[in-house]
Amino acid sequence: MTLGRALGAVVVGIEAVVVEVEVDLADGVVGTAVVGLADRGVAEAKDRVRAALVNSGQRWPAKRVTIGLSPAWLPKVGVVPDLAIAAAMLVADGVVPAAAVDEVLVLGELGLDGSVRDVRGVLPALIAAERAGLKRVVIPTSAMHEACWSPAMEVMGITSVRHLIAVLTGAQDRPSHESVSAAAVPSTQASDAPMVHKDLAEVCGQQQARRALEVAAVGGHHLLLHGPPGGGKTMLAERLPGILPSLPAEHQREVAAIASVGEMATHRFGPGAMTWRPFEAPHHSASLAAVVGGGSGRIAPGAVTRAHRGVLFLDEAPEFSRNVLDALREPLESGEVAVSRSGITARLPAAFQLVMAANPCPCGGGDDGKSCRCTPTQRRRYAQRLSGPLLDRLDLIVRTDGGSYSTLWASEDPPESSAQVAARVAEAVERMQYRLAPLSIATNATIPGRALRSGGALAPTRSQVGHLWQQSRQIGDSARATDKTLRVAWTIADLSGHATLTDECVAEAVSLRDRALLGAP
Repeated sequence: MTLGRALGAVVVGIEAVVVEVEVDLADGVVGTAVVGLADRGVAEAKDRVRAALVNSGQRWPAKRVTIGLSPAWLPKVGVVPDLAIAAAMLVADGVVPAAAVDEVLVLGELGLDGSVRDVRGVLPALIAAERAGLKRVVIPTSAMHEACWSPAMEVMGITSVRHLIAVLTGAQDRPSHESVSAAAVPSTQASDAPMVHKDLAEVCGQQQARRALEVAAVGGHHLLLHGPPGGGKTMLAERLPGILPSLPAEHQREVAAIASVGEMATHRFGPGAMTWRPFEAPHHSASLAAVVGGGSGRIAPGAVTRAHRGVLFLDEAPEFSRNVLDALREPLESGEVAVSRSGITARLPAAFQLVMAANPCPCGGGDDGKSCRCTPTQRRRYAQRLSGPLLDRLDLIVRTDGGSYSTLWASEDPPESSAQVAARVAEAVERMQYRLAPLSIATNATIPGRALRSGGALAPTRSQVGHLWQQSRQIGDSARATDKTLRVAWTIADLSGHATLTDECVAEAVSLRDRALLGAP
């Protein structure tokens, strides 16, 4: 047989696309050509595959070899198709029967010695195989831990080209999930021990900021902490993951798929073990592509996607580029980001919880102005680096005080720990989910505006509407910001154990949105 076929996959964004690999052996000038819109990494696969086959005791035919990758319009990026090209070559050369790779997805990078190495995006490829109706997948043995996320698939772990030939020709039994997965995962990564978070007990004082953090954890609200340096803004933000509710089972696989594409190790955990939420904290020098996603040629997920179902923390937020900050406005509303490159567009999930920290001025002086060396114009320009439309999308804006060393010893009672706060958050989340279940809504932060104004169970009273209207006139808030205040009020009600919205809940929600930063008197 001079024509061999196999199925591989390429990753676009965080999703994989099944690719048909064809190898044709023809008479003529000896040479190898790769067609099908392949990037340099895929085009170099012919050299890796040739060396791997030869060093595994096979031959590279002295023919005109044409390697075709379809669909031809899809850019092929990365090294995921290496093993599929080798499998198609083995079929074309008559080493492996065509039926052995029929309807089988083959993934893996080849070493020059014939070894099969791990690749990014194995879990998205397994998901793509499920959608395509495939039942069998061949992947590197080192990636068998990701097969646990697709228990319905027959997944075979391969260590080398020799191993692949032995399995496909029937000379060796097919390895099963049980025989490979346990040995494939290093003990440090296979542990199901919970992730260790930083403890809130280390944060002294800052009662309003701690309260805002608790409210944000219950309702999934976006938060801005601003105040002089040394007040604990970063400490508070870094301790948010420790009080967040556990990641639901229905979200664990999509978070693991995102991690599989990137360089994170979270996908080393099997189903049921990855209950903690992602936490991303890019440096303020990060580029637009690093935060939102993109890149040259290969569309890679950015920090907003890696923080999906978790927390995105921007420390020193005004120091970020203005175009980076403003690029967050769309995903904050839609929960996804569309990244377009020549000939292709990838829609990346970005349902993250945003937490930002900011100083009041460039020099970081105190709010009292006594230690500040900035002019009023400099302070105003610094504050304006956070645009109005971005602030309008934040639910909680809280000022932190600078404090002093004496505040560390001011109270004899130790601060509440993360475990204590997390228990209270869990109870409030349970009440929230019970109330929102008829509306099929997960959190208070995602309550539709029409549900707040339709006169139903979530609508405020006339007096509460009047209070909100008066506040919005003073601050200049938009209707969207007023809705956000109402959603925060419902979260406060859940924390307080109230079945209805009270005036006190609305008043506290208003107080957790700092009017000074918004330019109000």
